[in-house]
Amino acid sequence: MGRQTIRYTVLALLLAAGSTTAITLHQLPPTTVEQWQLAARQGRQPALWQLWAAAYLGNRHAQWVVGDYLVSQRPRQAEGSAWLRRAAQQGEGHAALRLGELALAGTLDGGADYPQARHWFKQAAATQASAHYQLALLYKNGRGGPADAELALAELQQAAAGGVAQARFLLANAYLNGDGVPRDEAQAIQLLQQAASAGHPAAMQALALAYQRGDLGLPQDPQRAANYFSAAAEAIEDGPRLH
Repeated sequence: MGRQTIRYTVLALLLAAGSTTAITLHQLPPTTVEQWQLAARQGRQPALWQLWAAAYLGNRHAQWVVGDYLVSQRPRQAEGSAWLRRAAQQGEGHAALRLGELALAGTLDGGADYPQARHWFKQAAATQASAHYQLALLYKNGRGGPADAELALAELQQAAAGGVAQARFLLANAYLNGDGVPRDEAQAIQLLQQAASAGHPAAMQALALAYQRGDLGLPQDPQRAANYFSAAAEAIEDGPRLH
């Protein structure tokens, strides 16, 4: 089905539904949009039309879902990016985060656009902890602007506080090495345990070695070491996770 056909179908549905439904679609809560998104993925056509209708009426959550769906299709990436921008301009953090990821990967323009990535991640950081993590990397490596170690550390701390496992792992290493922060083994262990609880394999391996050797203020415990080594192997099989 072509894009013009979709537009006319959605508009026809809106006209048939009337203004009351139009207002309702615009004000839908994110949970309802998520339910429609799940139903659409299961092949339920009415849910797909509801998402399109809500997006056309300005519902930022629906715009993000529609945009995210379209950018995964190469012929319609530009259209998807436009929907994401509409959503981001209304304060939808998921959309801003996705735009930052697209800019970082160079998906839309054929090459990484670090200044744009910084722009969108800054906007997304208001609600998305992983945006703080991405900003920390950009600031640390001087991509999209000058390098700033202090700002990179501050963003990394915010990402860790927001529950990003990789940020907690990197911050733990900073505390172990005294890199930008005072050396603090207890703080490092706490961060490693938090990251390990979220399924971070490198954090599990670090804890396994610490228990195996009796390092970092931890007692020597072969059984705990074995458990962490086993959990790390399983996590690696499951694949990498940012959170």
